Amino acid sequence: MNYGLMEPIYITGMGMNCSLGWTPEEIHTSLIADAKGGISNIEILNTRHRGTFPVGEIKRETEDLRAEITNQGGYQLNRTSILATKAVEQAIEQARHAHRAGGRLGLISGTTVGGMDVTEDGYINHVEGRLHNINFFQLGGAAFCAEYLAERLGGVQYLSTISTACSSSLNAIGNAVQLLQAGQLDIAIAGGADALCRFTINGFNSFRLLDQNRCRPFDATRSGINLGEGAAYFVLETETSLRRTGNKPIAMITGYGNHNDRFHPSSISPDGVGIQMAMRSALEQSKTPLDKVDYILTHGTATPNNDASEGAAIHNLFSEVAVPDYVSLKSSFGHTLAASGAINTGVGITSILNGTKYPNYNWTEAMPELSSGPLATTLEKQSVNNVIINATGMGGYCSSMVLSKT
Repeated sequence: MNYGLMEPIYITGMGMNCSLGWTPEEIHTSLIADAKGGISNIEILNTRHRGTFPVGEIKRETEDLRAEITNQGGYQLNRTSILATKAVEQAIEQARHAHRAGGRLGLISGTTVGGMDVTEDGYINHVEGRLHNINFFQLGGAAFCAEYLAERLGGVQYLSTISTACSSSLNAIGNAVQLLQAGQLDIAIAGGADALCRFTINGFNSFRLLDQNRCRPFDATRSGINLGEGAAYFVLETETSLRRTGNKPIAMITGYGNHNDRFHPSSISPDGVGIQMAMRSALEQSKTPLDKVDYILTHGTATPNNDASEGAAIHNLFSEVAVPDYVSLKSSFGHTLAASGAINTGVGITSILNGTKYPNYNWTEAMPELSSGPLATTLEKQSVNNVIINATGMGGYCSSMVLSKT
């Protein structure tokens, strides 16, 4: 879909976390240093797969993280909601609490896992005869995270949870942009979160899609995913809102595209037609010429299907100009599922602000079907003006966004 953006939407606050750090600044520093990134053996999640599949795990117990959250509203927060809360708090702090400046406020949040950790524990307790609290039915739902955040913030007049598999958070941001452009909102908080859980590890393992070593996106020898966890949220404002709040934008969203390639329930088409259409729509809205794209943060899951498809889409779209530097960061912090598009958005903003292009770590061997490989070394002191963010998901979901320098 192409909604024809008439003016950019401004990002005035961001917060994010993943296995590389608790703030955008920490993640930026870690992405430059890398070493082995944030991929390691499982230590926190209680699963039979400890020692088998490395992941991008945040090395903090859920109970310890929960203890750091004040005003929990009487809930025993699930891990996804905790990660989301920490990211939202960072974002609204940077935006000088713009959500309290008046105007119509919306909260759009993306997740797939939701409170699955609570559901898993509740089920085990039920089977073993130890179930004393049925609140896990509420706490485990996908919508709980957004509902809790809205209750915590107060003043939210529009609330939505988007669950479109691994494109959820990018679609949440895109939906917020549409609502702001349509004049239905003045300020929006948008993003997404997902935590590691047994359900997703078991599910991806059933597809034989997990790598037992650090994953290798866009590599000829790639063999699967490293899962991860994290959250990223942003405060979005119109130009009218900026005049009222006085906030300084850190980046602009100038284009968004969303398509479905209708190929298969659990894979995208080999020629990447869906993600190519999404990128083209986003660039048309943005009015950004192909040769003005500086950097592409791909979905790049390191599966044979995704990387061949997305790689084909990029090379087909940019067939008449030089292919921009493109990377996947999944080998640095894992595939954070619904949060991946939002976290890539945060990384895109730090790329613009710092003039840095982070590399596609752990890449060694070019894919023979692609005429160029991903960026393999860190580039600093770069002019990064326009960045494409991609996210795809099971069910054929294909989304793309253009971030631009203010």
